Amino acid sequence: MSTIARIFDYISYSLNKLPEVISIDEFKGTTNKDKYHCILVDPVKSVVLDILDQRNFDFLVKYFKKFTSRENVKLCGY
Repeated sequence: MSTIARIFDYISYSLNKLPEVISIDEFKGTTNKDKYHCILVDPVKSVVLDILDQRNFDFLVKYFKKFTSRENVKLCGY
């Protein structure tokens, strides 16, 4: 395992507020969860917001329900 991969194990952050613009994409993951994962990006600031190890409907609904700032999102692209 590379040094950078070991460092990532110690990094933890949580997304508290959704930005006005969100870009969502999927990619093939390497965990024991779903085959495809989901990445959330703020394309205005060029920042990765979160990487989700699942992308099914129920999981995403539960994930986004935890944000009280959902009304702030004006544009969502994929």
